[in-house]
Amino acid sequence: MLNLFVQLVYRVGFIIMIAFVFSKSNISKNIISDGKLTLNKKITLGIFFAILSIIGTYTGISFDGAIVNTRVIGAAVGGLIGGPITGIIAGAIAGLHRYLIDIGGFTAISCGISTTVEGLLAGLLSSQFYKAQDKVTFAVAVGIVAEVLQMIIILLIAKPFAEAWHLVSIIAFPMIFMNSIGIGIFINIIENIKKVSELEGAFRSYQTFLIADKTLGDLRSNLDYDSAKNIAETIFNATDFDAVSITNDRIILAHIGIGNDFYKVGESLNDDFIENFITNNTRIRINSNIHSNNKTCPFEKSIIVPLLVSGKIIGTLKLYKGEKSLTTKSDIELAKGLGNIFSTQLELSKLDYQKNLRTKAELHALQAQINPHFLFNAINTIVSLTRTDQEKARELLIYLSDYFRHNMNNEKDLITLEKELDHVKAYYKIEKARFGDKLISNFSNTIQKTIYVPPLIIQPIIENSIKHGILKKVGGGTIDLSINSSNGEVFIEIVDNGVGMTEDKLKEVTTFGSNTVGINNVQKRLKTIFHEKASVSIESQLNNGTKVLINLPLVTDFNSIGGYNG
Repeated sequence: MLNLFVQLVYRVGFIIMIAFVFSKSNISKNIISDGKLTLNKKITLGIFFAILSIIGTYTGISFDGAIVNTRVIGAAVGGLIGGPITGIIAGAIAGLHRYLIDIGGFTAISCGISTTVEGLLAGLLSSQFYKAQDKVTFAVAVGIVAEVLQMIIILLIAKPFAEAWHLVSIIAFPMIFMNSIGIGIFINIIENIKKVSELEGAFRSYQTFLIADKTLGDLRSNLDYDSAKNIAETIFNATDFDAVSITNDRIILAHIGIGNDFYKVGESLNDDFIENFITNNTRIRINSNIHSNNKTCPFEKSIIVPLLVSGKIIGTLKLYKGEKSLTTKSDIELAKGLGNIFSTQLELSKLDYQKNLRTKAELHALQAQINPHFLFNAINTIVSLTRTDQEKARELLIYLSDYFRHNMNNEKDLITLEKELDHVKAYYKIEKARFGDKLISNFSNTIQKTIYVPPLIIQPIIENSIKHGILKKVGGGTIDLSINSSNGEVFIEIVDNGVGMTEDKLKEVTTFGSNTVGINNVQKRLKTIFHEKASVSIESQLNNGTKVLINLPLVTDFNSIGGYNG
């Protein structure tokens, strides 16, 4: 038995070596590090692990008319990471092969059945595997159960029983012990693939913030040759892309990296692909084998991200990789993040034009009022999350981008209530990430149909409630937002249980024309748009919270040019 045990150690080591090589391939990283496995990926994994199981059969040790092997490792690992479909494919193919090969022996049928059952069993336990805190230990336990089950199937099916019993008594311990350990090591290697992918994602997030910090202000004036060159150089120096290009909707503004002879600054966009990208208002595109008919082009892959202003593409950011490079998921996430940030900076540049609109002067004052402390705290929160919760950091980055884009892109007197609430949600999600359980909200909207309200009338009130009410209260508090309609009117009520205000402070806040920018701005714009048909009222008591009630007409049909005429 000892000799059998030692030989099996070498076989398991060979399978682990294959697992290690597999873990280094870009294909395995793209499949396994992806949170969701498509049907095609499950089938691909099933075939791969079936081949691994078949290798385990061929490298097995002939013993008393049977094969002491590592076949279960492929079937069990495939089932655990790919689910029932992958498990049954790997187990069935490897099991059928075991039954049909010439060295089948008297255990051919029982081993063929047991391999199929082992793959299915591991697949059925896949959901519990992903929930397990210690996945390696769970995998080892599954391996033990699977191999014990194989021994039972051999005893039940293989004939004669006396030979089957003699075989199992000798091979059971070496196979159960070594194969379960092999499964655990294989799973540990796969888990390391995921950890590496998470580290890559965190690094890409860091790169995004680094680039954003260095390019802050480059697009505040306009998208031109100088700003495009500065941005392209920053991205090229901070990443591993082979080249970076920036275009507007007509010409190439900058190209840094290899391929300068092919992409010349100032030339028209003679690339039909880019023209179609802009014309069709595409959001992002990963393109392979670009310009395959032109041998002078050094690139095989590119990621194209739109630069947006008011929802319209006014240019593109192109990130190139050469023949020997693979475009990864983290590359795509980096491109998306940069596209959002640059689009937000371009939106900010529109403020210079909006300031000339007399009827929107108060709105623009509020839009331009980006609190530097809020931005600094939000970025700090997101940066800290990149180390602990990458997906949460990405989510907050999107909310921050949405928040500023909404702040800078409201040229109409009225917008849909849905858009206004999206802005409130973006602001609240960022603050919630910072303050956690100190900040609780209850949002309720009973209005089912599409209605229109002035932009930026709810978020400033929510911000005041958080800053001046909830956060000044020990232990935090709750904000309740409720929206209702009745008799052609809309009632928006924001209630907090924060520290409240004294009577003198309440009188100062409610005085029309006071220096309280948030409340005063909302009051002025409501009066400008709806005249006497809208109002803002505030009730507050010291240490007993504050209630703000906004009352305005219910508008269901709005012409963006004419506005509301009462």
